[in-house]
Amino acid sequence: MKNIILSIGFILISTVLSAQNVFEASGERSTQKISVAKYTKIAIDEMLDVALVNEKNDHIYIDADNAIHPIIKTTVEEGTLKVALKLPKGVNMVQTGGITVKIPVKGTEELQMKMGKLSSDEPIKLASYKIKLDYVSELNLDLNIQELDLKISSCRKGDLKLNCKNLTFEAGSLSGLAISGKAENATFVSNGIANIEAYDLKIQDATFDNSSILKAKLYINGTIQGKTNGIFELRYKGNAISRIEPSPMVKIIKEEKE
Repeated sequence: MKNIILSIGFILISTVLSAQNVFEASGERSTQKISVAKYTKIAIDEMLDVALVNEKNDHIYIDADNAIHPIIKTTVEEGTLKVALKLPKGVNMVQTGGITVKIPVKGTEELQMKMGKLSSDEPIKLASYKIKLDYVSELNLDLNIQELDLKISSCRKGDLKLNCKNLTFEAGSLSGLAISGKAENATFVSNGIANIEAYDLKIQDATFDNSSILKAKLYINGTIQGKTNGIFELRYKGNAISRIEPSPMVKIIKEEKE
């Protein structure tokens, strides 16, 4: 009996201590404009909703619960903008309604995100840019970028609009991502397992650099070329001429016009 009483007491004490180690939301939100040093690169490692805007790279906007603002730390280290949460040790944060960060991209050259959501309310216009996304849950971007180097490892859903002269695209699992727009020259790189369906992306000339497994459904009007050292399957619409030799591991199929 004594042991039972001690166990119950221990559970009650643990529950009270756990409750004290929770960071509570206030229920009221606000947007703060934060001035920062100029940055050329953006690195996001937290689970944030990031929105890109066509503004100068000397400030950002943070929309969050009022209780959360004090623990959001924004820094620029060696030209790289970072936004992180700094919770006291041992404290957990309850649901707060999310954190949205609007980040200006004028004057920047690269964006890296490990997780979260990425969007733009307007077409992002840049001469050249590099975007690397690891595991984004949702992507809604309109990119008008002449030279775009794009890598997306995984995306569950969203809408990606591209207007590019030269596009380099390394893709992973994009089953729920709709891709549209146009590209004069598109290079598709695969070092893992890639599955791309983008009939609404009008491509003039396509080049493939595949060293693993690449399956693609594309609209191509000019030429199809490249090297494939793995399993490669391309189904395409359009009037393209293929310069890739078929083999047991390489299948190139022209789809009938709709």
